Amino acid sequence: MAKDLTTSAIERQNVLNNTVALPRIQEALDVKLLEFEGRYVLTKQMVADYYGVDERTIERLLVANDEELKHNGYFLCKGKALKDFKLRFASDINVAHKAVSLGLFDFRSFLNIGMLLTESEKAKYVRSRILDIVISTINEKTGGGTKYINRRDVLMEPIIYDARQKMASRDLAFRDVFHGNIAEYLKAVTPEEFDKFIGSKSLDFDAIMALPENQEVLRILKQAEDE
Repeated sequence: MAKDLTTSAIERQNVLNNTVALPRIQEALDVKLLEFEGRYVLTKQMVADYYGVDERTIERLLVANDEELKHNGYFLCKGKALKDFKLRFASDINVAHKAVSLGLFDFRSFLNIGMLLTESEKAKYVRSRILDIVISTINEKTGGGTKYINRRDVLMEPIIYDARQKMASRDLAFRDVFHGNIAEYLKAVTPEEFDKFIGSKSLDFDAIMALPENQEVLRILKQAEDE
């Protein structure tokens, strides 16, 4: 099933929460970012120029998707911070002298805009690269297979609703599985879960099952596969 990032908020959030894939996406896109107060940001005009659209198009997306974009890193720069920003990047930005605030995008909110833009060929290209990198990263981190990815969570308790919610959400992000009867349980996978399942904190399923206490479980799983 092809993912449509322009219409699915969960799919967009799954990308933006993927702490493993994001650095690779940033490297692949080679986006010019301004370093300011420990963050890497772009102005609204920089985002519009990158995607080849009018600045008013970005403004309309900000109005229509205000909560989502703020959640993913868009913020208003004001007061002393704005004064410092203007002084530091006067040659790189075009901001009215009397402006009392300036909207800034970090890399995640910049990608968020690209996943919302439907009338930009550059945004379409970005979405394609995003999906390629996400799929490649997950395959690499899981050894090319995601059949047992839910079982990497060795501490998950079998509470029915919580378990169904986790499994449905992770299947959507990791295995591209979707079925109508799990729709009510779906939510985006958190950054912490991405790190647990495919990041530095992930545990290889084979290593887990090699533990003596899990040998009987492994025998049952293999028997089920043979049947």
